[in-house]
Amino acid sequence: MPFQPVLILKKRDYGVCVHRVLQAFHLGAPGLPGPFKKQLDPNTRTEAKELLLKITRAAFADDINTNIFAGGWLLRWQATIDPYLD
Repeated sequence: MPFQPVLILKKRDYGVCVHRVLQAFHLGAPGLPGPFKKQLDPNTRTEAKELLLKITRAAFADDINTNIFAGGWLLRWQATIDPYLD
């Protein structure tokens, strides 16, 4: 098996990824699910959260496979999703 260097996901990279997630959620972004086209309210909140999580998994997928700290950054963002939707 060839040696593959372990990359570290930096705070700036995390910010870029979260920005891309939010862009996909609100406006759409190439290669990611979204946007959320309904009005966000108590009746659509669960659907919005599911889409945001789906976008998040897609946006972080490459980093999870190549960056040692990506899992931690992913968990940090996922913990922010509920307050963001509120």
